[in-house]
Amino acid sequence: MDLSYIEIVGWVAFIFILIGYYLNAKKIKTCFFFWAIGNVLYFLYGYNIDAFPIIATSVLILGMNLYGYINWNQK
Repeated sequence: MDLSYIEIVGWVAFIFILIGYYLNAKKIKTCFFFWAIGNVLYFLYGYNIDAFPIIATSVLILGMNLYGYINWNQK
């Protein structure tokens, strides 16, 4: 199997996002950082393959991650 550079970026993004979900389920605040990195990488992946739904989703979820991080810190 010959993976291109951009496919590797997509898989790394997927792994970061999964780690973020796992840490969130364990109520560990660093989940937001993993989600942020994963979504930035996924944005780059979507941009490179011209997938505008992926780009839009990544931007929206990155904003939701920031909102969640701010709200988590208010408690």
